[in-house]
Amino acid sequence: MPIEKQRKKLSGNPLRNNMERPTPHVQAVNRINTAISARRDEFVSQYRAGHMGRRALTYEPELDRGVYQTLKEHRHEGTAYEHVRNNLNGYTTFQVETFIGERLNVGLSQFRYDLRDGVMYGEGMTDPLIDMIARGKDCRDEVVHDVDKPRQQAEIEQFTKIQEVFGNPHADIGTTIVSISPPGGEGSAYVHNFYDVFVLSEDKDSKERYVAARRFASELCPEEYEQKAAELIPGFFTERTDESLDSYFLSHPLVLDATSNLSNNPEEIHAHFHKGKDFLSTEDFGEVKRQIAGLIVSYVNTLVETPEDDTLLKSTLNVIMRKADDVADSLRHPHRRAEVIASAPIAVPLSRGQMLEEGKKSVRQVTTGCGDSSAFETTDTRASNMATTFSMRDFGKDKLGNRVFDCPDCGEMNVRPVNELVNNCQNCGSDKVGC
Repeated sequence: MPIEKQRKKLSGNPLRNNMERPTPHVQAVNRINTAISARRDEFVSQYRAGHMGRRALTYEPELDRGVYQTLKEHRHEGTAYEHVRNNLNGYTTFQVETFIGERLNVGLSQFRYDLRDGVMYGEGMTDPLIDMIARGKDCRDEVVHDVDKPRQQAEIEQFTKIQEVFGNPHADIGTTIVSISPPGGEGSAYVHNFYDVFVLSEDKDSKERYVAARRFASELCPEEYEQKAAELIPGFFTERTDESLDSYFLSHPLVLDATSNLSNNPEEIHAHFHKGKDFLSTEDFGEVKRQIAGLIVSYVNTLVETPEDDTLLKSTLNVIMRKADDVADSLRHPHRRAEVIASAPIAVPLSRGQMLEEGKKSVRQVTTGCGDSSAFETTDTRASNMATTFSMRDFGKDKLGNRVFDCPDCGEMNVRPVNELVNNCQNCGSDKVGC
C-alpha cells in the first residue's frame, strides 16, 4: 500500500460539478480541501528532501498528523469542517484497515474507485487517482532502490491505461481488467505477490459508473504468470523489450471485454490464476477488523482532537498492529479460534497512559510490497523505529532461544522460565512441547 497523496486539482470534485456558482458551504469545503492538499504537497517535499527519514514505510502517520493539523485549523467553519472531517475520517479508517490487511497478507480484499467525468478517484476522494499515484512515485523514488523506479513508473502507466478503458462512456458495463503484480527483482522492496481484478460497474439506482476492485494473493512464479497471461490475451508479450517482467506486467494490464466468459467474474479469474495460498480469508479479516475497530476509532479521534500528540498516535498504531497479529494468530489455531470469535472487542477506550505503555511493546516486523511494517518509535520508548526484527512473541529470549512457543497439541502459548526447559505443556500437559 503506497503513501496516499493528493493534489490541488478540484475539477473532479463532485461538490463543484454542474455548479456555476458554488454555495458558501461548498466554497468552504473546497477551501479546506485545498489547504489539506497543500499540506500533503509540503509533506512530500519534506519526504523527498530526506527530512522524514530514508526508509520506505508501509504507512506514514506523519502524513496523517499533518493533514489533521491542517483540518484542525478550520474547526470553527461549522458544517464545512464537519463535512471534510467526516470524509477524511472514513478515508483514514479505510487506509488503516488496508495497511493491516496488507500486513497480514490478506488473500482477498475489496475496494472501489469512483468515476467522475471519465476520471478515476479513490472512493470519496477529491483528487484524481493518477495524481495521487504520481505523487507517490515522486516521493518513493527518493527512498527506494533503483531497481524499483521503473516499476513505480509502470504503475502510473497501468492506471493511465485502466482509466482510458473505464473512462470511455461507451465502455460496456462488465468490462474487466486484470493487473498482475509479481514480486520485484533482487533488492526490490516489493516482495508481495498478488493480482487485482477491476470491473466496470454501475449503481442500480443512480446509474453512476464506478470501478469495483478485488485483490487476490498468489503463489505463481514468473513463468507461470507468463503462461496464464498468454492464455487470456494471446500475444500478450509481443511488446516486451528489455524491461523487467514485473514492470511489464504492471504497465500492461490485461483487458477483457464484456463478452468474455471471465468478465465480471473475479472468482473465475481467481480460479484461473490460483495455485494455492495460505492466507487470511476475507471472513477472518472481517473478524480482525471487528476486534481492532475500537482502536482505529481511538486513532482517528486522536487525529481529530490532538493531532500534535505524535507519541500517542504512534503508540496507538503499534497497539493496532499487535492486536491484529494476536487475533490473526488465534484464528489460525483451531483451539483458540472459537474463543477469539466469541470474545468482545475492546469496548472502553484505553487511557493515554495505558496506550503509551502498550505501545512500547514489540511488534512483529513485516516487509510488504509497499515498505516496512513494524513498530513506530515513540519518544517514551527505546524501541527502534521501523527497524525492530522482533516479534511480539519474541519478548522473552535467553541463551536457549525463544522462551515463547505454541503447544503442538492444544495450540496454546507457553512461556518457559529463563534459561530453563520445560517437559510438558503448561496448559494441557502434553509432552510434545517444542521449546
